[in-house]
Amino acid sequence: MEDPLPDLDGDYIPNWVEVAMGFDPQDPSDGRADDDGDGKSNGKEWLAGTDRLDRNSELEILSVVDLTGALDQFEVTWTSVSNPGVFYDLELSEDGHAWIPIEIDIPATATLTKRIVNRLSPSRRLFFRVGARRP
Repeated sequence: MEDPLPDLDGDYIPNWVEVAMGFDPQDPSDGRADDDGDGKSNGKEWLAGTDRLDRNSELEILSVVDLTGALDQFEVTWTSVSNPGVFYDLELSEDGHAWIPIEIDIPATATLTKRIVNRLSPSRRLFFRVGARRP
């Protein structure tokens, strides 16, 4: 079966997207470049659906709100894009090293995405992270 999104240079950006952006589909350096200077490569920006030319366009958690006051249920809100084919994975950690998937394959929506998370254990510290991907 042929790959529906071939990527000759392995920079995470499909060939057809590279051509549309004026990149060379056989040169991985354009995917590693950071055109807006925000610390995220053009390839990572394409995966997240953010704008590679706008340093303020980024995937980030905006808030984690304790819904009950008892630290047992949280609302996590992050920036998102309404870009078909972008999906988010929400993960939780008690130490910032071992991550537990909370929900995967969350479809990208308008400008914000929110999810309710129930506490998994009585740990006093919780960390959340969101990753973006295109299957």
